[in-house]
Amino acid sequence: KERNNKKMKNISIFLFVFTLCMIDNAYGANLLKGEKTTLYFRNGLSYKKWLKVHCKSGNDDMGVHYLKPGGIDYTFSVHDNVFGGTLIWCTLSKGPDYKVSSRFDAYKQNKDKPHGKSYNYLAKDDGIYHSNLVEFKLHKKCKYISTGQYNTLVRERPSLQEMAQGNNDMGVHYLKQEGIYYFSFHDNFMGNTLFWCTLSKGPDYKISSKFDAYVEDNRELHGDTYSYIAKDDGIYHQNRVYPKLHKKFDWNRRY
Repeated sequence: KERNNKKMKNISIFLFVFTLCMIDNAYGANLLKGEKTTLYFRNGLSYKKWLKVHCKSGNDDMGVHYLKPGGIDYTFSVHDNVFGGTLIWCTLSKGPDYKVSSRFDAYKQNKDKPHGKSYNYLAKDDGIYHSNLVEFKLHKKCKYISTGQYNTLVRERPSLQEMAQGNNDMGVHYLKQEGIYYFSFHDNFMGNTLFWCTLSKGPDYKISSKFDAYVEDNRELHGDTYSYIAKDDGIYHQNRVYPKLHKKFDWNRRY
């Protein structure tokens, strides 16, 4: 009887250890698991924008990671679940307060499809691009979706633009004849979003006009798209609320 109890105890220990080996662990290497998959995320955004990466699975949260412009890639590896249900979904975000984002399935286990082993994701301004060892060609996988109030500033006509916000400098941009420069942003939750711009023209760009291009005001209707056209006699403006193009600012000489 004592021998049988000892035998049953050993069997129980074996079953317990076997059960532990079957538990899904996204980071651990386990011989009972399927193929290993490595995911890479790279910041390919322009104008020195940061990228926010947040990936999850059914049992794990990989945490939030911020990729600086030109910085190293963020990468991690997973093993297929023996039950065939491995799924990793990720949210990539950009822009002010990271309110422009894209959520997608970064890896989904599928026995009917060849295994890509290495899944590469490149965040560009117009969407998320993808490639792996099966599909070598980089292709666009998904677009960004905006949350909150969305605003667009548009500049037209030949001139130099210098734009800034309290926390951001959009840099200097040179527009050729009929050229257009635009960027988008979201209202600050504090309600004090402000963008000021300087448009310049002429020899050495000494003739300029500096003005508030967008001031958040909850008391006024929101125009969504703000268009500014630089003409010889001044800066003209229109938006959805004021669709008629009208002169808003004069040029002021600066030496």
